[in-house]
Amino acid sequence: MNVYIQRLPMNKRSICFVYNTSQYLYKFRLELMESMLRDGYAVYAIAPEDRYSAKFQQHNIQFISIEVDRRGYNIFKDIKLVWSLANIYRKISPLIVHHFTIKPVLYGSLAGRLAKIPKIINSITGLGYTFINSSWSKWLICKLYYISQKSDKIQLIFQNSDDRDFFLDKNLIRNNQSNLILSSGVNLEKFKCSDNQRGRDTHQCTFLFLSRILYDKGIVELVEAMKMVYKSNKHVKLIIAGEVDSGNPGLVSKNWMDRKSKLSFIEWLGYLDDVTKLFSKVDVAVLPSYREGVPHSLIEALAMGLPVITTDTPGCRVVVDHGLNGFMVPPRDSNTLYNAMLKLANDYELRKKFGKYSFEKSKEFDVKKINKETMELYN
Repeated sequence: MNVYIQRLPMNKRSICFVYNTSQYLYKFRLELMESMLRDGYAVYAIAPEDRYSAKFQQHNIQFISIEVDRRGYNIFKDIKLVWSLANIYRKISPLIVHHFTIKPVLYGSLAGRLAKIPKIINSITGLGYTFINSSWSKWLICKLYYISQKSDKIQLIFQNSDDRDFFLDKNLIRNNQSNLILSSGVNLEKFKCSDNQRGRDTHQCTFLFLSRILYDKGIVELVEAMKMVYKSNKHVKLIIAGEVDSGNPGLVSKNWMDRKSKLSFIEWLGYLDDVTKLFSKVDVAVLPSYREGVPHSLIEALAMGLPVITTDTPGCRVVVDHGLNGFMVPPRDSNTLYNAMLKLANDYELRKKFGKYSFEKSKEFDVKKINKETMELYN
């Protein structure tokens, strides 16, 4: 693998950030990367190339493209990823490498150990499709975690206590490797909206589903629940914002989405680069996911002062104080989801009350606080 790497001045410190997509590395970790630039580090973004890759250069961050097969486990492709990352690390000689998502964490850790990187930080951003759908691959991944994380140079960041407890209970890591930092954070200066900005119709209730279009995000249950809500209250609408994730094994087909979006009370916007204006036009955020790290769209919803409906599952339950800023429902349960949605659709004052609590709760996820906690692990 031929990689051009800009030559650094003598004694220049460097850090690498490694993700399975450029898009999510840029959207969720740019502020952390910029903080490291201000601290005097040379910063490298390492990820598969997509429409966001060129944006890093605008921030004086060097981008390096890698291939990550997100759809499954292929021993030849995965070994190639280990060696590609090891070669990149040897050329850069970073003081710190920070990996995100399953394959960069597993194979980047092995590559970092081969390249003798002084400090490896691994963010467990959720246990994902494999852990939702129990199979032989879950057993395999646990073994890979156990092997790859066995080093004094490695520290892990968990976004919720359920995932951390799973790793500790299975003896995949040692307790002194474990760190709990809630989410990737939300920019409270960017995501903010007053009631006056909303221009709400108190009789109309618009729900927002903001996520990749995957089965394990609960999209099927949400559509079924919305059908029932509409039968009871014709002043409701569901906006779906997100793209079909063709690289994920849990993808929902575009044909299915096209059919559902023809319903009069459902609007599918596809992918949106900037969602701040969209939040100001809706009344309730809903994400009936089967499992998350901490859902970024919901902490943005908190900051925008929206009530939230989500599931009582790892990651999701971090965002909602049930009955105070929203409702938690069981996963895969469209009937209970319907009841929660209808309750908020019919009660403007309750939506307003929950929204105020959400705004206060969003301060727990302030990106400045999250990045400060993360950077303390770099020292």
